Amino acid sequence: MSHLCLWAIGGDLPVKVLAVIGAFTLGGFLGGWALSLTAKFAFNQKVPNWLAWTMRLLTGLVAGWIAWLWLFGAGGGGFGGGSGVGLGGIDDSNSKDRAADKSGKDEKKPDPEETPKAKDPDSKSKKDGPGIGSGETINVEVLGDESVKKLAGGNEVNLEKRYRLADAPTSLRSLEEIKALILERLKHTPPLQKLNVIIYLNSPAGDSAPVKRFVQWAGDIGDSLVIEEKYPSRTAPLK
Repeated sequence: MSHLCLWAIGGDLPVKVLAVIGAFTLGGFLGGWALSLTAKFAFNQKVPNWLAWTMRLLTGLVAGWIAWLWLFGAGGGGFGGGSGVGLGGIDDSNSKDRAADKSGKDEKKPDPEETPKAKDPDSKSKKDGPGIGSGETINVEVLGDESVKKLAGGNEVNLEKRYRLADAPTSLRSLEEIKALILERLKHTPPLQKLNVIIYLNSPAGDSAPVKRFVQWAGDIGDSLVIEEKYPSRTAPLK
């Protein structure tokens, strides 16, 4: 028992207890004073003694409880009882260590036996295809004046070359060139069976000369070639 008394006296326990008592007293005084002041200026009345003492007791208990949590809570914050200051005195170093351990557990380590997947090449580095299409279907895009100018990239602009294939997006062709390409494609195996004419929002209208002349010419090739006009709800891609 004597050792316990010596430990309590030698430590900061008396200071903490006195701090809690002081917080209770100060809280009670301020609570009663605030209530009396409010009643006087707001209602021009005097607070009954029982109500004043009730308010002092409640505010004192609240202040003392807060002081108790601050001084005796987890971690022993306050007057030298731990490294943290505040309710519970949380130790920042411990919390940082726990966060580091958690992040290390969540991190997925690479499997040494797993073969890494090859990365897809950047679409910007992809080159144009052969420019004659493939399979039984060929897609021909009809571009507007602004798209042709932008694709020229500062070079000389030839608005006659407004046709291109989907597999060769940077190769522009004139009407005669696209006709020759389609005729050549008909000789390949498998033979060409369908022609999709792509008309974007910023392409010439479906009844305009660049589109109409091309569609009429394709229709004269023969009944074996199916021609379909497609109208995507977007502007022509420039890459």
